[in-house]
Amino acid sequence: MQPLRPLSLALAVCLAACGDDSQSGRPESGATAAASASVGTESGALPAPRGSIEGLIVFEGTPPARLPINTAAEGGCGLDPNEPALTEAWVVEGGRLANVFVWLGNPPPEPQPAPETLSPLQLRQRGCLYRPHAIGVRAGQTLRISNEDRARHNVRTMPRRDQNPSINQTQAEAGPALDVVFKEPEVAVAIVCDLHPWMKAWVGVFEHRFFHVTEADGHFGWSGLPPGEYEVNAWHEVLGRLKASAVVTEENGASVRITFRRKD
Repeated sequence: MQPLRPLSLALAVCLAACGDDSQSGRPESGATAAASASVGTESGALPAPRGSIEGLIVFEGTPPARLPINTAAEGGCGLDPNEPALTEAWVVEGGRLANVFVWLGNPPPEPQPAPETLSPLQLRQRGCLYRPHAIGVRAGQTLRISNEDRARHNVRTMPRRDQNPSINQTQAEAGPALDVVFKEPEVAVAIVCDLHPWMKAWVGVFEHRFFHVTEADGHFGWSGLPPGEYEVNAWHEVLGRLKASAVVTEENGASVRITFRRKD
């Protein structure tokens, strides 16, 4: 039995303009998507305290099922019953969408930490999967890629921005971790393993702290925002990119609901 690769479905157009296609990826035709924002809870998002944005990423329609990936035929991959190997392009639970990068396009100005002061973030290869599937880092922050399998892997990065490193390096079983530093903001950089073609992770690189990667609850949010109108961007590996706006006032935060819809 051949391993199943993540399903691909052409989806998504932007609300307003898509912006820089070199960052967001150009979504193909065949589906629609929408974003909406409101103050308070009218949008169905979470209540937003003063000086904050609270939001939800939701999916309307029937997503493709997550399918098992056959890693048993690959020596050294192992199988963790608590973390089964499933396709990860679509992770939808209760209408909430995971693995979505959400960030402010016009964050408030604030001092940026020196890259060397940022703690490294961990991307693990375990069970012949990248874990987590989607991860966000600051520009200049170290991403530490480790191999926890009893199998050899090949780490290959696929950036679009010239200042971000293109790496193609073999990583031996239990070998030393590989440190990668992305210097240019980019949403998102794909990381693959050529030895196990179903393995793929996405890295969002951001200049500021106002970003989030959704988990199964679809939630995102930030605090410490001065009053103003903010551009909220959302990007998913299959669905493409959406934009919404959120207005934070002196009295209220903003609740945002961004909805991707599948066109049957």
